[in-house]
Amino acid sequence: MGVIVQYTCKQCGFVADDLAIGPSMFQDVNHKIVRCTGCAKVMTMPVDADNVVLEKYRKCHICGGTDFVFWNGICPKCGNKDLDFEQTGWWD
Repeated sequence: MGVIVQYTCKQCGFVADDLAIGPSMFQDVNHKIVRCTGCAKVMTMPVDADNVVLEKYRKCHICGGTDFVFWNGICPKCGNKDLDFEQTGWWD
């Protein structure tokens, strides 16, 4: 079972929410937080055992980009490293 989290930047107000992370009970995948390199949208994507985003999900729903990097927790708008974290629920 995974958790749903929200990150908020204390400096600029950026919010990354509804991030469902962790293992799935019904599939052999783990959801991790990624950042689209095309538009900088922070989202979750299912990854396989080798930490590779599953091919059928590898498309940004904002810009259509297909290149992602694992999010390092730094605000994509202002570069602040001190974001607030809140668990908002459970998923699966």
